[in-house]
Amino acid sequence: MSNRKQELHDAWMSFVVAALHLLKKKRAEGSLKVPTLPREKYTVERDGGLKTSHFNEPQFYLVLYGLREELSNMEEYKGVAKLAGQDPRISKHFDQLVGTGSVVVLRSLWEYVSFPLLKQLLKGSEQLDFDPGLFERTLSDMLGYFDSETVTMRYLAPLQNFESDSDSIDLAQGLTIRKLRTEELEDLASISAESGMMPFYEVTTLKYAIELSQETRKQIGGLPTPASPEVAQTVEDLGKVILALRLFKAGNVAYDMVRVSTVLDVPGSLSGTTSYGPHLRFRPGKKYSLVGSECGEFRGFWDSLRDRDFDKPSSLTVAIRRFNFAYNRQGLEDKLVDYMIAVEALFMKKEERSELVHRLSLRVARLLGRDFKERQDIQKEVKEYYKKRSSVVHGGETKLTDDVILQLEERLRAAFKLLMPSLEDLSQDELLSHLDLD
Repeated sequence: MSNRKQELHDAWMSFVVAALHLLKKKRAEGSLKVPTLPREKYTVERDGGLKTSHFNEPQFYLVLYGLREELSNMEEYKGVAKLAGQDPRISKHFDQLVGTGSVVVLRSLWEYVSFPLLKQLLKGSEQLDFDPGLFERTLSDMLGYFDSETVTMRYLAPLQNFESDSDSIDLAQGLTIRKLRTEELEDLASISAESGMMPFYEVTTLKYAIELSQETRKQIGGLPTPASPEVAQTVEDLGKVILALRLFKAGNVAYDMVRVSTVLDVPGSLSGTTSYGPHLRFRPGKKYSLVGSECGEFRGFWDSLRDRDFDKPSSLTVAIRRFNFAYNRQGLEDKLVDYMIAVEALFMKKEERSELVHRLSLRVARLLGRDFKERQDIQKEVKEYYKKRSSVVHGGETKLTDDVILQLEERLRAAFKLLMPSLEDLSQDELLSHLDLD
């Protein structure tokens, strides 16, 4: 640690110790009043249930606000303020909007200087004793935050309907699917009860989450950019994991909230919970399960998929988008239409619309069928799907079941897995010509 940083460290510690001593003195005199706020606490029990209890939460930030003038007149406080103000890497944060592409906060010199003191109070010690370990962690995070031009954000998207026998599945640096910890579930229950994003009692059905850690450029002195590339990239990355899971195997996996936090513990809330992304309207259905060797197989499948650009205009993009849309549809008829549009996009050339049904069903059969009998059955099956699709589109009546739609979904999933590697080297027309002639 440099001499200047050591001097700042020692001055900050002196202030926190002296402030705690003052608070102890006031409490002994009976003049320290700590207001409380009634709160609900959610505890996950051993049987998986959720227990609700009530408590009065001390509002220590109000205590410090009430003592602000007295504390800021302490010589120890003035020493920290002077040293911090002389360091431009620190002082540029004072009384400025600071944040990321999605959220900014305004914090004063007082709020930054008093933050390590507030952390000492929040630990819940009745004796108001100084905790040196907590102080070192808090100050280290703060100085790291001041020194860096970026902020490392953590995005946690709890997965609905997902289970695994692996604690974590690492997909890339900073990107993993992992089991949720008990304290995270309890935090999500509190957030859900306050926000109404989902019924809080359903939180215990969540077992896993996608966790994404991402370096985000720190913005100082301005409002967040409405179309921030960091936010767009986050939505894209989370969405691509969902897409990969859906393409890999059947199961109604989705997320409907994202918990955002900073990796470093810093003053001001750059954290929050939001609902965004293309996977919000979720209908419970078949459980999505990755077990045994499937975890490793999925990692390999993800590696083949993660760098693919699904925003680039192409027939494959249309097919993928429609396949994904179907997961958010409530009605079986709507799912059928989406899936058949995907089949058409994958297996038809632009000039072939007049003989659509025959060519489409033949190509699907040639790709997926392992022998003559199976190809014959698949061709008949696809023609029947198209007949039902036409009936739906033109207002007719048709009988649909979950099994029919799930079978069509599985055919599409198998086709994507077989076609995508070949589309790296061949155009769609070339690939379909091979299907016709090989």
